[in-house]
Amino acid sequence: MSPARTGARPGAAPRSAPATLVFLLLSLVVAAATLVLPAAGRADALSRPAQTLYTPPSDALSPGSYYPRAMRLQHNGSANGTLLATFEQYRVDMPVFPIYRSTDNGASWTKISEVADTQNGWGMRWQPELFELPRAMGDFPAGTILAAGDSVPYDRGGSKIDLYASTDRGQSWTFVTNIATGGKATDTNGNTPVWEPFFLVSGDRLIVYYSDQRDPDHGQKIVHQVSTDIRTWGPVVDDVAMPTYSQRPGMPTVAKMPNGKYIMTYEYGGSAAGNFAVHYKISDDPEAFDSVTGVPLRTTDGQVPQGTPYITWLPTGGPNGTLVTTAHSSDDLFVNTQNGAADTWTRMPSNVGGGYSRGLLPLADGHSLMVFSAGFGGDNKRNPVTYSTVDFGGSISDGATYTMTNANSALNLTIAGGSTTNGTTATQQSPTTSTNQQWRFEQQSSGYFKIFNVASGKVLGVQNQSTANGAAVLQWDDNGTLDHEWAVAPHPSGGYSITNRISGKLLEIPSASTTVGTGAVQWSGTTCGCQRWNLAQTALPPLGTGQYVLVNKNSGKYLDIPAGSTTAGTAVGQWQNTFCACQLFTFQSAGSGSWTIKNAKSNLNLDIQGSSSAAGAALVQNTASSADSQKWTLTDGGGGYYKLRNVNSTLVAGVAQSSTANGAAVVQWGTASLDDQLWKIVRVN
Repeated sequence: MSPARTGARPGAAPRSAPATLVFLLLSLVVAAATLVLPAAGRADALSRPAQTLYTPPSDALSPGSYYPRAMRLQHNGSANGTLLATFEQYRVDMPVFPIYRSTDNGASWTKISEVADTQNGWGMRWQPELFELPRAMGDFPAGTILAAGDSVPYDRGGSKIDLYASTDRGQSWTFVTNIATGGKATDTNGNTPVWEPFFLVSGDRLIVYYSDQRDPDHGQKIVHQVSTDIRTWGPVVDDVAMPTYSQRPGMPTVAKMPNGKYIMTYEYGGSAAGNFAVHYKISDDPEAFDSVTGVPLRTTDGQVPQGTPYITWLPTGGPNGTLVTTAHSSDDLFVNTQNGAADTWTRMPSNVGGGYSRGLLPLADGHSLMVFSAGFGGDNKRNPVTYSTVDFGGSISDGATYTMTNANSALNLTIAGGSTTNGTTATQQSPTTSTNQQWRFEQQSSGYFKIFNVASGKVLGVQNQSTANGAAVLQWDDNGTLDHEWAVAPHPSGGYSITNRISGKLLEIPSASTTVGTGAVQWSGTTCGCQRWNLAQTALPPLGTGQYVLVNKNSGKYLDIPAGSTTAGTAVGQWQNTFCACQLFTFQSAGSGSWTIKNAKSNLNLDIQGSSSAAGAALVQNTASSADSQKWTLTDGGGGYYKLRNVNSTLVAGVAQSSTANGAAVVQWGTASLDDQLWKIVRVN
């Protein structure tokens, strides 16, 4: 076997010199400005620092690693929530797609297997794709993991998109079929390779989209094929084929939106909007993109990203959810909450370095997005695979207590009478202030939540750990079974969907009943409001642990130390979410029910300038002391919001002149019925 050739495939390096490595710093504060946020709450977000999944060995060929992809198991029972990741691995022997697994929501990763070429003697070299079957197809059960990619020989003399399958959650792999075969694997026009597969299920049909250079009328085009049994594939169908031979649309990815339409992003070599500009199409039918005209992805500040897009969808962000795209030309993410409407895209920071074809993975909570990068191509590189988690908001507060009101019936989930008996069914009851209608949400390392009834102390689960529709939802001792874990995700229609980890089914009130006393069950996802839950916070989490953002009710903006200053005396303001530690705070008990509030970046305490007792005095950060001006009490303002009252002055923190502008000052003032004096306190880590 010949060793792999160094370097990524031709054309994988930056194309036509877009400004890929320029950090557009000003964009970081503009990016989220137009987000429409969920009715359940404005964005309570952070971006965790970049972490490393894989570091190439010293003898790795350049660029070391490339083209990362990841998936989250959703149809594998007790393994649901497990993350799998892979990437191109540049090594001196036969290339494979390594499979890494995380069982703690991405905190750590372990290599469990490799997808190796068992058919061609070429290796699995480029553009891996991972996919989980949501339903049985042919002789493959639901939960089967598919891995596809380009098998290419050392001399790049051919290309095959080959498909492998795993029925043991990624631990072993079996060849299934060849989907497409092409010629010499270089991306200059006139060669005939096939590239870049991407899977989507629509009904009982599995669609594979890919880039195709085999048509003599097109330098490259985007096509798809369809299978109903995974083994046999239908004819090649065009999706994006330009009239000019030299133009090169490629690298398709597709996401389904809540309006039932599908959006495809792709790069377009030869576009008038910029070479390899990111374009997209929106279609009612995922098999009919060819009938739709594509448009450039253009941000509200006029930017058109270039190269290697990848798109996904999250349920947070309002009635349309949130589309997120990444591109070669920017470290930023490109965000749309308007079902892809033209010229409504904004930019957000990703907190992980840019790269060629970064991967995106929505997590179980519906508002967190994992971004994977393996850097750019070139000589003498050993690119690691890095990743970061970006929170798009709409989260609940870990450790806080909520009532759970069914959106259809307006009745509260209850353990009637506060029974402490194992097996007591959760029912819907008329709202009261009783603790048997209050539930404490505790996030687990898996990313799922355990939901404890405050009155009984027992946890919400599913009868006999059933995966069946209609199984009763009940309380039980917290004995560690995984039916006690639930994904709590913002719903585009408002409120939250609550999905059992084992069954993948949703907490609902059956038959859309509005009758008091009806027992809760689990059921497959529908559009019924009986599967949506409005969560109203009734108690904060234990403030002495974790980091918090403080979100102003009036503006939706975050308490912020401007420019991340670490200087004592810096005045405090408000700013939209920037994923900066300067917007994170910790609480330490100061006695008599008061707290000091410390900024996570500066390690300085919130204070009143000059320890003033005057209305209008600015909030500042200062070196920690025992002064009463650094002590704060919290007064419940209703609806999960609180007033921050200074112990020294007895005045409360609010935004000057009720401003909604970035940079507006935060000052102390006499208490009033103003939303700018109300703050949501959300634990984010």
